[in-house]
Amino acid sequence: MTQLIENTLKTVQENFLQREWCELNDTSLHTGNYQDKCQQEYYLLKYFPAYLAEYYDMYSELFKIYAKDSINILSIGCGAGIDYYALNEIEGKPEVKYCGVDLIDWQYKPNSPNFSFEQLDISQLNNSHFDNIDLIVLPKILTELSDEEVRDLAIKIVNANLSNELYFLNSYITDDSSDSSRIDGITKFEIICNKLIENNFSIVGENSCNRYTYFEVHAGIRKYIPSFVYPNDIKDFFYNLKSNCTELDDSVNDCNQCRIGEYPMMNSKYIAYNVIKFVKNDN
Repeated sequence: MTQLIENTLKTVQENFLQREWCELNDTSLHTGNYQDKCQQEYYLLKYFPAYLAEYYDMYSELFKIYAKDSINILSIGCGAGIDYYALNEIEGKPEVKYCGVDLIDWQYKPNSPNFSFEQLDISQLNNSHFDNIDLIVLPKILTELSDEEVRDLAIKIVNANLSNELYFLNSYITDDSSDSSRIDGITKFEIICNKLIENNFSIVGENSCNRYTYFEVHAGIRKYIPSFVYPNDIKDFFYNLKSNCTELDDSVNDCNQCRIGEYPMMNSKYIAYNVIKFVKNDN
């Protein structure tokens, strides 16, 4: 995983250096802005290593309870396919068939025969997308969806020809994973979870709709996931983005308040996820 992080960030950095990034100060990292390649690269410089480590941990937990020889995956809001990159780092995994869907056709997606991608809005998903799916991945996407969109998604899921065992990997957005009130997206998953329960599915084990995994002691991610790394040279580059901006002018207020390059994500306090298994009850 260390080599993957280093290689990916180096490529992203080289391309990002060719961009004009000053305008990033006036926009937030948000789905509506990700058509811009500069936004995508800034996002990956900030989050790729941390999210890769988080998804690696999620898949590691999944395969402790997943026993089939193959796995059919639908990742909704896959972005650059970071969850697939993480999956590919897992040794001894089953045979993989993966389809990622996203509104934006991101750069840097995996180049693999086991990775397929469809560019579409979540409203364009139909029942057939969920047929024979073993695992649905929701990587940070739930906060982007309205309750109505999530309810529509839940209906499509339960109306599909689902596997008798259905797993979910949900990654949530938080600024303090130890505080359950600050886990954004978990109430959205409860809509899907409850719809499955209403339609003859049960949760396996001690899981519940709103139970999630987090690291109780906040520390660097490497404390918990030893293969995590953020290369020092690229970290220094990230921290110095503001001072290297060609538009920097200390006399201009916008430059004084510029937040570009504040920090990449490196702390476990931002990690919160759910690995959950449902089984279809006998009629």
